[in-house]
Amino acid sequence: MQGSAAHVYHLKRNMIYWSGIMRKGSYIAIEGGRQAFVPPKLTPSVPVRISERHMALLAEAERALGELNAVWSAFDDPWTLLWLYFRKEAVESSAIEGTQTTVSGLLETEASPGVMDPAREEVANYFAALRAGIEALNRLPVSSRLIRDLHRTLLAGKVRGYWRAPGEFRRQQNFIGGSGRGIEDAAYIPPPPQFVEELMGDLERFINESELPASLVSAIAHAQFELIHPFMDGNGRVGRLLIILILVARGVLRYPAIYISAYFLKNREEYYARLGAISEAGDWDGWTSFFLAGLAESARASIATAERVRSMMREHGRILAQVSPKYASRIARFLLKQPIFTTPQLKEELGIRSAPQAWHMVNRMKAAGLIAPVYSGRRRNILYAYTELIRAFERE
Repeated sequence: MQGSAAHVYHLKRNMIYWSGIMRKGSYIAIEGGRQAFVPPKLTPSVPVRISERHMALLAEAERALGELNAVWSAFDDPWTLLWLYFRKEAVESSAIEGTQTTVSGLLETEASPGVMDPAREEVANYFAALRAGIEALNRLPVSSRLIRDLHRTLLAGKVRGYWRAPGEFRRQQNFIGGSGRGIEDAAYIPPPPQFVEELMGDLERFINESELPASLVSAIAHAQFELIHPFMDGNGRVGRLLIILILVARGVLRYPAIYISAYFLKNREEYYARLGAISEAGDWDGWTSFFLAGLAESARASIATAERVRSMMREHGRILAQVSPKYASRIARFLLKQPIFTTPQLKEELGIRSAPQAWHMVNRMKAAGLIAPVYSGRRRNILYAYTELIRAFERE
């Protein structure tokens, strides 16, 4: 079934003009009497109408992202705190697919390495992939190579789907839904494997060459990636990583301090419905509108968190100056970098030789209400949590 055609709007230098046709994609019969969806290519003309509503949503999203950049530019050391935003995004993105943990749970695992449960390991992998992806942008474009590297990191260890060809585009048919009952009950069947390489190459060209605004590029690219579903597992998590990487690579997000997965999780049913409507009805308009609204909302939420943290840091800086005038600034930076820690870890970070001195600092921070012990059954090397900071990043 070939999709119908209609005119398409394009954006160029903030002007709307006509170009090309609107393509809905096509369905191809596969074994078992089902049909797989082959999405339309994104180059040379993208299959999306740009309406006045899109323009308003786009303006709001870009305004919010600009404000977010300004807020983060005011931090003396933004990257120390940004890793917490990465952890928040990792937790929320994994939760969309049913993997439940918390920011504090992830931080506890990092502070006491060893055997971790599969849920925490999966979220830790997402955090590692996001961090690696941001760092890789200094030497690589957003590309199939980078995407495969991210997927390999996501499926490292013994996480869900680790045996399903990490870092390799699929060579067999996959499907979404069906609750283990087989492809005959699938909610969506992506294109057959022989289309994957070509469609991913087209997606890579679109991401790097499109003249559309970055917010729209990230919206369209995320949906297209999910429609292609190039891996046997982990497609949702990789697709959500792409959003942030595209915004950073295109220069509209100077500091990746945003967790759009929280918006998708809060609107989980609509998230999947909007993606599904693209293959079912060619409704790119509904998806891009939903996405742009979410991008603006996520940026505003991130701004609110940053303002809350900045106010908290000012107040707690005064307290730390009383706890230890000599080490106050270094303790503050350590708490941002590692909000759950042991006393030996604090001692090592500060370069203190005296264990009693480190214990004294910890006890004074406890007495001031800055930190609290994490009750995990430990008798030695008790974990302490910088509770107010962690609370700012936990799911509400």
